[in-house]
Amino acid sequence: MMEMLGHILIAVPTGFLLGWFFFRGLYWTLERAIASRRKGLWLAASFLVRVSLLLGGFYGVSNGHWERLVLCTLGFLVARKVVFRKLVPETARNPAGLKKDAVP
Repeated sequence: MMEMLGHILIAVPTGFLLGWFFFRGLYWTLERAIASRRKGLWLAASFLVRVSLLLGGFYGVSNGHWERLVLCTLGFLVARKVVFRKLVPETARNPAGLKKDAVP
């Protein structure tokens, strides 16, 4: 039981930090690429850096244990939700202006 708690206390926050870096880096790259004349270079270089760090982080955290990998992925997905809600305006998330419980 204590071993599983240790996995949770390490893997989930690490996955969250990896996700925060990944999605904040994506947002930052898109801001820079829009103003740049070399959009493809920005996007390709950013993708390689972000994915390399992400995979390296997942590999390091999992250390051959699939349970840690699942927990790290959970933290990554939570970070995706947090970054998305923080950076993307409500109007862009819901362009039709529909309420959550409204049926189109």
